[in-house]
Amino acid sequence: MAEDFSPFNVNVTTAQPSDDQLKKTSGSDSEWGIRVVIGGDGSWYNKPGVVGVGYLDSFNDDIDTPTFVFSEVYNGSEKGVAETISHEVGHTLGLEHDGNFTTEYYTGHGSGPTGWAPIMGNSDLKDLTQWSQGDYIGASNQEDDLDIITGQNGFGYRQDDYSNWRTGAAGLSINDGQVENYGIIEKNNDIDWFQFNSTTGNIALDIEPFERGANLDILARLYDASGQLISFSNPIGSLSANFNVDLDPGQYYLSVEGIGERNVITGGYSDYGSLGQYSITGTIA
Repeated sequence: MAEDFSPFNVNVTTAQPSDDQLKKTSGSDSEWGIRVVIGGDGSWYNKPGVVGVGYLDSFNDDIDTPTFVFSEVYNGSEKGVAETISHEVGHTLGLEHDGNFTTEYYTGHGSGPTGWAPIMGNSDLKDLTQWSQGDYIGASNQEDDLDIITGQNGFGYRQDDYSNWRTGAAGLSINDGQVENYGIIEKNNDIDWFQFNSTTGNIALDIEPFERGANLDILARLYDASGQLISFSNPIGSLSANFNVDLDPGQYYLSVEGIGERNVITGGYSDYGSLGQYSITGTIA
């Protein structure tokens, strides 16, 4: 679930905060948050079928208002627990349920790595889960999740880690021809730019989202020294991008951004919630 909050200027931790660190006691308070209590079957709540409880708009409370996730209901499913944590914390941040024509909790559409569901629906059964603005077919809730999260809770997006422009491109980290870089797409208009030099021609790069609970579908582009597009990668049915090409010796640029898949009208998803962590690995000769 930490991946769901990676674009934002917050800290997700399993360390127990003090009471003062959880309460927002004044407008100048610089440290506050929400506590999630995980465990049990929720029988004390006396509402059969409920898997968690988060109190709407409680993130900014001046008292410790915990959120509850009833992990025993999931019979050991880590994904189910993680999705429920994000969902219930979403309520504390002011978000309401994402449903459709027939249900309060939309279960999503598609299958495989790009099977999609909104976090504030029922996202347990889909690989790709994202914050939503209700732009899927039949959505019952068009609230702008990202705007509410970053506009009503005293925190915003994480500081951009790489330039949005080719002129500010960061050098790829390359050690003996091996590439290893990490980044975050914080906003859906964020583009991270990198620069590298190729000497003998072949490059093989894999640009992949976070390995557990990814929110990011990646579009990567490769440019020459003058900024002319050479190639791009965004395979249908995959969240990753990759290149395996022979290049003339020289300077090149790589850009990474989030993207959707197909059209929302035909069962795809937009780039609205395509945010989160990624890695760049491979070889450059």
